[in-house]
Amino acid sequence: MRKTRRGPKYPIVAISILLLVGGLYLMFLYEVPDGQEVTNSWASSFLIILGAVGCVLALVWKGKKNPLAAQDAQKVS
Repeated sequence: MRKTRRGPKYPIVAISILLLVGGLYLMFLYEVPDGQEVTNSWASSFLIILGAVGCVLALVWKGKKNPLAAQDAQKVS
């Protein structure tokens, strides 16, 4: 029987996408109060960058390979 473990990769992707969408919302759709344009720009840029970095890290994430499992599979074959 094969065990599958997803790990923290998928929740990180989901949170990163939420950050990215939130940043895009703040940048393009949110009605900014007078005098708060700079704060909104910084916040939206920070969220977009954080979301993009999280998505990229999740894409390049390599799972740990169990060398014992590979040896056991070769012995069984």
